[in-house]
Parts: sequence; C-alpha cells; structure tokens
Amino acid sequence: MKKMRRRIFVTLIFTILSLRLLVASSYKLESTLEYKAAKEYCKSIEYRVDDIASRFKLNSKLLLPIIFPECMRFSETKNLIETNTLELFYTNFGKEYSDFSIGRFQMKPSFVEAMELFVLQDKELRKEFEFLLMQEDCKGVRALRLERLKDISWQVIYLCCFYKIVDKRFRNLNFDTMAKKVHFYATAYNVGFTMKTEEIQKWQTIYSFPSGKINGENNYPYGFVAQEYFNDTNP
Repeated sequence: MKKMRRRIFVTLIFTILSLRLLVASSYKLESTLEYKAAKEYCKSIEYRVDDIASRFKLNSKLLLPIIFPECMRFSETKNLIETNTLELFYTNFGKEYSDFSIGRFQMKPSFVEAMELFVLQDKELRKEFEFLLMQEDCKGVRALRLERLKDISWQVIYLCCFYKIVDKRFRNLNFDTMAKKVHFYATAYNVGFTMKTEEIQKWQTIYSFPSGKINGENNYPYGFVAQEYFNDTNP
C-alpha cells in the first residue's frame, strides 16, 4: 500500500512539473516575434484558405496550424535566393538533382510528387484531385509544378490534398481531441506522410524545430508548435 501511494505521489508530482514546463514553453513560444508575425500572416490569408478548404469540405482551422511552424521560420530573402538558384536544376534534371523548400508553406517538389503518386493510386482521391496529376515527368511538367508551388492558392490546394491523404492513410487512428490530431498531422507534414505511424509518433516528441538539430536549445517538436497555434486560435 505504501509503495502504491509513493508511486501515485511521484506520478502526480511528475505530471504537475510537466504541465508547468509545457505552460512555460507555450508562453515563451507565443511571445516570440516569429510567432506573432506568423500568426498575423495566417490571419491575413484565412479568407483564402476558408474559400479553398470549403471546396474540399475541409476546415481551415485544422489546416492553418499544420503550416504555421513553417510560416514562423520562413525567410523571404532566403527563399528567393534558394528558388532562383535551384529551380533551374529541378526543371532540367528533376528532384534527384535539386529538391528545395518553396513559399510560405515550405513545400518541396518531392513532397508534391509523392502526393501526386498517392492520388494516382487511390480511386477516391483521384476523382477529387485528378487536376493535380501530370501526364509525364519532363521539363515542361516540372516547370509547371514549380509555378504552382510559388502561388499561395496552389499551396493551399496542395495542403488540402495532403490533409485528405493523411486522413486516408491513418484512418484507423483515434484522437482524443482535435488538438492532438493537429499535432500528429503537422508532424506528418514535417517529416513525411509516407512514414509509418510509429515513426511519426516518435517525431512528435523530438525537439527539432526550428533549427533542425535534434533536441537543440530553444527547439520544440514541430507538432507542438502547430498544436499551440491551434489552441491559441481556438480557445
């Protein structure tokens, strides 16, 4: 009995300390200039995301948190330099030679190509997103894919496609809250929706955002940042 009480007490103390750390992390995160700027940007495109999401019967309140962390670390200057430098190699030679993040949502050509392949192989999604499919892998097709990726409306469309794919791939998962669902979906967006469930769940606890270094100082799990934005905007 004493051992059981001791375990309960230790568990309770650990839980309280963990909650305090989370609250402190949330406060620290939301007070950063990057968080505030990203929040302002997402607010500015909310009407557009609402409009496009409604076409696919999706909720923008679940979509925007997924890309919110990317908006936090987006650098317009860096993006312009990388795009101008690398898009020529992708257009001419494909993702094996050049694969880079584009736009506010930081989508890569390989990410879109993987979604196109998934849609092509799924009967239901193909009906809904057939207009995304390319007939062949050639210079003209790759150039068109890049033009789409540089357009915010197309990025929202790709985000909707991503959400539907994850819904399909992980349909057997149950989430206690919408915030937890956002956490998982955002992590899948960050590390790759083709990963196994266990791998994505492992990344939910790894502090690698925004520096990319595993458990680096001042880092957070990518999905945690998305979840915080969701909670912040859906009190």
